[in-house]
Amino acid sequence: MTIVVTVPASAANLGPGLDTLALAVALENTFRFEHAPRDRIDIVGPQASHLAAEDAQGIFRAMDAVYRGRGLPRPPLRITATSSVPVARGLGSSATAIIAGVMAARTLLGDPVSTRDVLAEAARLEGHPDNVAAAVLGGVTVAYMGNGQVEAVRLPHPRDLVAVAVVPANPLATPQARRVLPDQVPLADAVFNLGRVALLVGGLASGNLSWLRSGGEDRLHQPYRAHLVPDLELLIASALRAGGWTASLSGAGPTIIALSNRSQARTIAEEWHRTLASVHTAADVSILDIAGAGARVSVV
Repeated sequence: MTIVVTVPASAANLGPGLDTLALAVALENTFRFEHAPRDRIDIVGPQASHLAAEDAQGIFRAMDAVYRGRGLPRPPLRITATSSVPVARGLGSSATAIIAGVMAARTLLGDPVSTRDVLAEAARLEGHPDNVAAAVLGGVTVAYMGNGQVEAVRLPHPRDLVAVAVVPANPLATPQARRVLPDQVPLADAVFNLGRVALLVGGLASGNLSWLRSGGEDRLHQPYRAHLVPDLELLIASALRAGGWTASLSGAGPTIIALSNRSQARTIAEEWHRTLASVHTAADVSILDIAGAGARVSVV
């Protein structure tokens, strides 16, 4: 039996929604699982040379966790990972590996690959539910994790919504970006973010896109991470100047995304190219559709 799992990349936080808001983008990692005499991982695809060993081993760790939960040993497997999601760039590459491992293990065990169970298992292993929710459900999502349970819902959004992404050449490890966050924040900053999250979600769901600019503001994580992404504020400002509805750090960074409609996306991309050239920063700029479908598994 050969199992194939395909999982989209994801951009989390969307500004104020730290560890809760995310969207899936049409950039995917594909994982092929086959029985073998011993464990082996082969990595191919455009990001093959960059796929972190930790991400690759995360597939096995996720599978082992599922098997341990059933009190069973995992069989040895050969995994072929086709890697297209940039690694350590804030686009959920580690979440794709964990989700693939969970879905493949449940399929091998003959368990139902239910959305709720996959979300709960993958979010527990990832440590936060935002990327996992978007990658499993597709689209734009809001998620919450507590007491070992995950609640996630897919939000309505404009049909022509796209994400413009600037992906710096240099990676930024998520643990490093998390270490700079404070344990406590001022009450005024917490209230500020609560209002912005409500405004952002309301703007996406209602189609009142004028709310997104203020709704994308943040005081909980981006100010503390700005020194790790030196051009963050400059690139956010240039995206908004070019007509972006909102712009923010993607997950822990260093990728920055802007949300807009398709007709405005090219203008934002061109503005970002000019801005990057002016500060001599190496980065790729791309326009990404929102992934309408989440992770999927098939037996071939």
